[in-house]
Amino acid sequence: MSHNSKIIDYFYREFKDCNIDKIYSVVSPDFACYVNGGEKLSYEKLAERMGHTKNGATVTGEDMVSGDDIHFSAEFEVQTIDGRGEMKSAFGFIEAKLCRGLIESLNIHYHASDVEVEEFRDLIKNNASVMV
Repeated sequence: MSHNSKIIDYFYREFKDCNIDKIYSVVSPDFACYVNGGEKLSYEKLAERMGHTKNGATVTGEDMVSGDDIHFSAEFEVQTIDGRGEMKSAFGFIEAKLCRGLIESLNIHYHASDVEVEEFRDLIKNNASVMV
């Protein structure tokens, strides 16, 4: 396994577990994250968003793969429970780019409209506040 693959493996494992504070050491100072091509999120803003997910949702996904050891991607699923106790899911794929052994960018693409993604994020926030 290459050095970049080990970094991505560590990153994605902690990312799926919403342990955002554990991945700070593997992200570039110029790190940028985009969700569905939206506004640029810094590491700090991503960490703030992920804080809601830790207690309000479960993230699963296949291992990240790469054809060039620089660009990595994987499919994922985020699950949460709505106000009626029913399981709700959002699916998508994640792309990461490494530069000089650090994660430079992260692109998260949901297979849903921006409105649906925001509604799902609100559902997760509501679950997080109930579960805490």
